[in-house]
Amino acid sequence: MVSGAKRSRQAALRRLLFALALVAYCLCSLRYILATSVVEEGQRWFVLWDDAMISMQYARNLAYGHGLVWNVGGEPVQGFTNLGITLFMAFLHGLAIPLPYVSLAFQLVNLVVLVGILFGIHRLARLVFPQKPQIADGAAILTGLYGPLAIWGLQGADFPIQAAIAIGALCLLLEAHKEGRPPPLSVFVVLAVGIVIREDFALVFGTVWLWSVCFAFPNWRSALPSALLGLGVVVVLLLFSQWYFGDPLPNTYYLKSGGHPRLEMVINGFRQLMIFYSGFKVAVLVLFVAYTIPLLLRDADRSLLLLVLLIAGQFAYFVWIGGDWAIDHMSRYLMVAMPLFILLLVGGTWDFLLIRARTAGSALGGGRLMLFWAQVALFVWLLNPPASFSEWHLATEEPRYRKENALNLHMAYGLCAYTAPDTTVGIFWAGLTPYVCSRDYLDLLGRTDRHIAKKRMTSFEGGPGHAKWDWDYVFGERKPDVLATFIPEIQARSDFDGDYCAARMPRPRLIIPVRKDALDKILDRDRRLCGVRDYDRCIPCEL
Repeated sequence: MVSGAKRSRQAALRRLLFALALVAYCLCSLRYILATSVVEEGQRWFVLWDDAMISMQYARNLAYGHGLVWNVGGEPVQGFTNLGITLFMAFLHGLAIPLPYVSLAFQLVNLVVLVGILFGIHRLARLVFPQKPQIADGAAILTGLYGPLAIWGLQGADFPIQAAIAIGALCLLLEAHKEGRPPPLSVFVVLAVGIVIREDFALVFGTVWLWSVCFAFPNWRSALPSALLGLGVVVVLLLFSQWYFGDPLPNTYYLKSGGHPRLEMVINGFRQLMIFYSGFKVAVLVLFVAYTIPLLLRDADRSLLLLVLLIAGQFAYFVWIGGDWAIDHMSRYLMVAMPLFILLLVGGTWDFLLIRARTAGSALGGGRLMLFWAQVALFVWLLNPPASFSEWHLATEEPRYRKENALNLHMAYGLCAYTAPDTTVGIFWAGLTPYVCSRDYLDLLGRTDRHIAKKRMTSFEGGPGHAKWDWDYVFGERKPDVLATFIPEIQARSDFDGDYCAARMPRPRLIIPVRKDALDKILDRDRRLCGVRDYDRCIPCEL
């Protein structure tokens, strides 16, 4: 038997080690935030990944009195999926923070959220596995060492914020459930905030509500207020979007999930999921299933079943929408599920090594605890993609998108220096460049363009968000004055070759396609005009 004094010393030691781990986590996060920043003409800019910078563009325009629009004076098109986050970003812009540092403020908020996830998963583990503090410690530590969650959070993705909301609501729900009380309405108020953050969080709301109806609410009448709350929030958001933007759903929904062959999307999503767990990493899924099934069989209050349903729902949703275009650090769409996945994985490891193995007469003895922590360490390797190791744990690679952000910031400075204010610009990276340099932009990938987003395609080549294009519309109807990119597909077009020249500006070095009848929009007197197919050798452009 362990004496009370020894148990208190052990608890104090665990708290000290947990505090030291949190300090190390925060220091690593601050290093990463600094590493994501870029410098242009002596000014350091803190920036997020491109999709988050699109939200920042909407937020800045809203805060400056132009409305929820991507282009000042442009058509309202909902090119973001995270209304709640965009409104919070607008609040940050209203604090008179210098523009290069607004993203830093948001990154620091996300750091607080990430720390909150570690505390939340620790508390959730104590509720699900009471009297087993080692499981809570292991789950919190492994979550902190899970690089994709930290990377996506500090890059500005909204899914870690959703994870924090889900974990907080689960703690409220299971506290009441363990005490024999019905779910308080506060659980569903918290989850409703998640729907405002991002509408597809309704899947989490619905899963928790259905589980509560089956296992927690005393009768269907007591479940009615929470159902009306969730339904009311969804309806209000849909009506607002229809009224303000002209469509009930975000434009990115039509871009990514509409107008594509559904079977191709599902196959692509499943293929990506298998990539995450290929090779030796399939052991994670095998062990998760092997460890979770016995836990579920002994799950008297069905609290573990709720976690499994939430995980399965997020994985199924990922497959249904066709996966993600950015998967080096797993997918942001799975970040809501992964802390819960980690919790069950660690809980199942403890259950197998220290309960079932002991019952089976294992001779491991006191080595079980060491083996438990050894397996937690193994999961650090199995769960983290190679890119996350080099970027987050080892810091041997610069953050992803930093190089692209540096080029986009350079492009923004060049456009502001060498193009007239009324220039129309066709662009692929729709976040940072418009945020820094105000021009009339055309989103060539359709995130903020209704026509491209609703176009029907016969294939899913390019993946979610990158599978739609309409060059006839771009060059025949919209006719941007300049483009912020060269790609072979555009260069091969006769109308591009015939209508555009490549303008080379030496200070800063910048090469951009400019329409021949819009050459007056280029303000640089030292420009050189080259053919768009031979701009590297600068063969003269035929005017």
